[in-house]
Amino acid sequence: MKATQLSFAMQPKKWFSMSIFIIVLTISFFATAQEKQSQKKESGSLFQIYYNNTVFKIKNEKGAIVAEKKYAQLTQTEKKLVPSYLVGSKTTPTKEELDELLKKGGPAEIIVDAFDPKNVKTKKEDSNAVYNTSEITVNPEFPNGMEAFYKFVGENFTMPKTPNDVKLSGKTYVSFIIETNGEISNIKVLRDIGYGTGEEAVRVLKLSPKWTPGKVNDEAVRTAYSLPITIQSKS
Repeated sequence: MKATQLSFAMQPKKWFSMSIFIIVLTISFFATAQEKQSQKKESGSLFQIYYNNTVFKIKNEKGAIVAEKKYAQLTQTEKKLVPSYLVGSKTTPTKEELDELLKKGGPAEIIVDAFDPKNVKTKKEDSNAVYNTSEITVNPEFPNGMEAFYKFVGENFTMPKTPNDVKLSGKTYVSFIIETNGEISNIKVLRDIGYGTGEEAVRVLKLSPKWTPGKVNDEAVRTAYSLPITIQSKS
């Protein structure tokens, strides 16, 4: 059996060493910069670091500003309306570029208008419809957040046995649906690196506890979710 490493990125409040090396989404490439910044700030959230000095002005349905908030005070619905700190960037920034971006910070103020027609989400007529995250107002969430999800996967994933001369390295892409009751269904392996890595990812996801479902205007909906699992065995 080959030794393996597991490391995570995103919401970097803690780092885990486990049996699989998992990177979730583009932010995972910023691990070093995140760790450095999280030591300087109370929160490890890159968004909160970037928008630390930004004032968010909240509009009501009449277009009047009714509140001013810091990023940490925003609701999930409001946070979904906050532009990415990488908006306009066509390439993944280097560690130095990310450090400089976070040091510069966001604009002095941002208007958050959930009632703007372009921001209003509507529920589909089909009660069995599946939504992507851009169509909902509140994203689904694993119990205690994504760090807990990474830990759950790492603790339950068993590295497939391979010949001594085979070193596993690559990504297994999986997708699934988070149902309105929080259960995971329709687990699919979009691509894997062989040796049973896809089957093992499915097995682990079937063990998942219930998530908090995604919502459209406070009503739970079926939500499509996908992520890559990067596996790298180490001699």
